[in-house]
Amino acid sequence: MNAQLAGKVVNENNDPLPGASVVIKGTTQGTTTDGAGIFNLSPVPKIPFTITVSSVNYAVRNVTVRNIEDSLIVRLQVLYQTDTVVITSRRRREVLQDVPINVSVVGGKQIEESGAFNITRVKEIVPSLQMYTSIRGTRALIYAAWVLPSGLPTTD
Repeated sequence: MNAQLAGKVVNENNDPLPGASVVIKGTTQGTTTDGAGIFNLSPVPKIPFTITVSSVNYAVRNVTVRNIEDSLIVRLQVLYQTDTVVITSRRRREVLQDVPINVSVVGGKQIEESGAFNITRVKEIVPSLQMYTSIRGTRALIYAAWVLPSGLPTTD
C-alpha cells in the first residue's frame, strides 16, 4: 500500500484555495487542490519530505512534512491586495499633487458594485479615463498601463 498525504490549502481567512499546486520538492510529482482546497498526494516518499505549495497571487510556501497520519493544512499569504486597480503612465516618481493630469482612484468595492467584469467595464466607471498604446519599431511604448488583480480579464 502506497503512503498518501491529504491536506487543504487555505488563505489568511481560512477560505479554501481551489486550483493551488502541491508538488513534492525536487520532483515533478504533484497535484492541484479541488474546489474545496483539498488535495491528495500519492505515493509520497519516506518522511520527512518537503512539499511546495503555490497559487496565483499568493506567496510560494515550502512545508516540511514529518507526519502523514493527520491531514495537513497549508495557509498561503496573499502577495497583492485585490481591492485596488493601479494605473500608471510614467516610470518616474512624482508627487500626486504635481501630476498635471486628473487622477482617479477606483477601489475594489466600487468595481464590484458596478458589476465590472473586465477592463472595458472598469473604464466605464471613470468616463474621462483613456488608454493609449503605441508601438514604435521593435520597442513597445505604453502611455497608460493597467495593473489588475488576478482574474480580471482585459478584453470582453
